[in-house]
Amino acid sequence: MHDFATVVALATANGGNDGGGSGLGGLILPLLIVLVAIYFITVQRRRTRQAQQELARLKPGTLIMTRAGLYATVVEVDGQDVLLEVAPDVVCRFSKGAIGRVISSPPESESGEEGEAAGERAEQPEGGEPKAAAGEEPESGQDKPKKTL
Repeated sequence: MHDFATVVALATANGGNDGGGSGLGGLILPLLIVLVAIYFITVQRRRTRQAQQELARLKPGTLIMTRAGLYATVVEVDGQDVLLEVAPDVVCRFSKGAIGRVISSPPESESGEEGEAAGERAEQPEGGEPKAAAGEEPESGQDKPKKTL
């Protein structure tokens, strides 16, 4: 009788589970892993689609940042290449894949106001000539040819 009481006590302590199949408990972890994988794939596709749309909207005057961290202004879009002005009168050719993100786009309306970031361009006084930055000499009236690298 003592052996029977021990068996009953052990059976109730284990909750009646013999260690066999655990029902839905075995499916929860694989299902969770699949759902997390689907989530990450969806987020990555959304980012890729958004980046492709930004590259398709590039036009002259757009301020961008390359993947290397170089800020530049789009001068011309030529197929898979983009001409970027990285400094005054310095234009470089980059692949569209080198563009990391678009900082600002030129304004859509033709109202004459430009939506550029503050401090990105030289201010122009009423005479139309740009002001020289601190420490620079004002340019003469001659147009310098742009250097293309």
